[in-house]
Amino acid sequence: MGLLAGGTVIFGLGKIVDVIGKIGPAIVILTIMLGIVAIIMNPSGLATANSIIPQLNLLKASTNWFFSAVSYVGFCLLWQAVARFSEDKTPKFRLLTVIMAGVGVFVGLLVPFDRLVNIIYVINGYVGIILFIFMAYKTIRQRILKSNIRPQDELS
Repeated sequence: MGLLAGGTVIFGLGKIVDVIGKIGPAIVILTIMLGIVAIIMNPSGLATANSIIPQLNLLKASTNWFFSAVSYVGFCLLWQAVARFSEDKTPKFRLLTVIMAGVGVFVGLLVPFDRLVNIIYVINGYVGIILFIFMAYKTIRQRILKSNIRPQDELS
């Protein structure tokens, strides 16, 4: 999984993200509108959905769980992490991708999943608290500064 994620990031996941970022809002709006129209045209469809869904031939991200995991998690997380430290398609980007994919594979193989999740959630909690404190401080400071600045009275 690490090799697949690393290879995909090195070969240009950024271009895919740029294209999706540009057309994404239109896709979301169109999808919501189509959903609303479908519900209005067939309101009883929601009531029968649970019995119909198992009979459908639904598309899947992949034929097995491994490639689904790579598709949904591996590429995105690795690309986001590497993109924070270097420009896309540079030698530094490629080297950092290989190193981070290797570290991810190494840690994933050696640390039991329940322990890994426990460590990550604790770290995320502490980072979230620190981020919240900074955001609250900035908001309070901006409101205090805004209330202290008053327009000068016009001179008569």
